[in-house]
Amino acid sequence: MKDKQTIQGSGQSISFLEKILHWKSILYLYFASLFLAAFAAPAVAHLLVFWHIKAPSRITSYVLSKGFRMVYDRIHLFCFTGLLLIFGLKAWLAQQPGMSQDAIKKPKNSYFWKFFTLGIFLDLVIMLAQVTYFPCTFIPWSAKLWRWILWYTMSACFIAILEEGLFRGCLLLSLYRSIGRQGAIWISSLIFAYSHFYVPRAMDIPMSEVIWNSGFRMMYYHLGGIFWNFEAIPFVILLLMGIILSQLVFFYRSLIPAIGFHTGIVWALMLYRKCVDVEMTLHPFLGTWRLLDAPMTLCILLFVSCVLYYQARKKRVEVF
Repeated sequence: MKDKQTIQGSGQSISFLEKILHWKSILYLYFASLFLAAFAAPAVAHLLVFWHIKAPSRITSYVLSKGFRMVYDRIHLFCFTGLLLIFGLKAWLAQQPGMSQDAIKKPKNSYFWKFFTLGIFLDLVIMLAQVTYFPCTFIPWSAKLWRWILWYTMSACFIAILEEGLFRGCLLLSLYRSIGRQGAIWISSLIFAYSHFYVPRAMDIPMSEVIWNSGFRMMYYHLGGIFWNFEAIPFVILLLMGIILSQLVFFYRSLIPAIGFHTGIVWALMLYRKCVDVEMTLHPFLGTWRLLDAPMTLCILLFVSCVLYYQARKKRVEVF
C-alpha cells in the first residue's frame, strides 16, 4: 500500500511510466524487435561485406570477424530501443518509483565517471592477477591504439546504454510495479543473465554465407542459446551483476550510475583483449581472459554488493 501511494503521489512522470512500461508491452516489443532484426540483419550483413570489399578498413574487418551472431544481436537491441523511443524517451530518465523523499538525491553526470572508474578498477584487479600468474606480452603503444580506444569507448557506451535502458530502465521498473522490489530485482537479473548466452560460436554463420533466412535461424538460437551454451559460473556472475546494477538504480534513483559501471567494465575488458596477449588455460580461480568464468570475479562482485548494502543501511534506503 505504501509503494502504491508513493507511485500515485510522485507526479505525472510515474503515471506516464505506468502507461508505457507494462510488462506485456515490453514483451510485445521484445518479440517485435526479434522479428525486425531477423529481417534486417541479413541485409546489413551483405552491406558490410560489400563495404569491406570496396573500402576495407580495421572497423569493417573487426565487425566481419565477429560473425553474423554479433550483427543480429546488435540490430535486435537497436530495434528494441527504437521501438521504445516511439513511446517516449523520458521513461528511461524519469525518477524511479518507491523512494522516500529523504532518499539520496538524483545524481549528476559526475556519478557516471565515479562508477565508470569503479568498473575499470574491478577489471584491473582481475587482469593484474592474470598477467602476474600467466605468461603474457603487451602490444607496443602506437598511434593506432588511439583509434581502438575511441572505438571501444563508443562501443562500450552504446552497449551499456542499450542494456541498462532495457533491463533496468524498462524491465526492472515494470516488474517493480507488478511484483515489488525484491521480485523485480531477481527476475530482471535472471533475464539479464539468460540473455547473455547468445548463439553458440559453433553455430554462428560466417558473414559471407548469410542468406535471406539466416536472421530467423539466429532468432531461434538467440531465444534458446542458453540451452546450448550454458555455463554455471558465468551465469551466476551475470546474475550477481544484474542484482548490483539493479541496486544502483534503486539506491540512486537513476540509470546514470548503472550505465557508468557497466560502461567501465565493458570498456576495460575490450581494451584488455586488444592490448594484452595472455597465454592462459582455464584456471580454477582466475578463469580466462573472458573474466566471466573466473571465481575471482564472483568474489569481487560479492564484495561490491556487500558494500552497497552497507551504504544503503547507513542511509536507511531499502535496496533489497
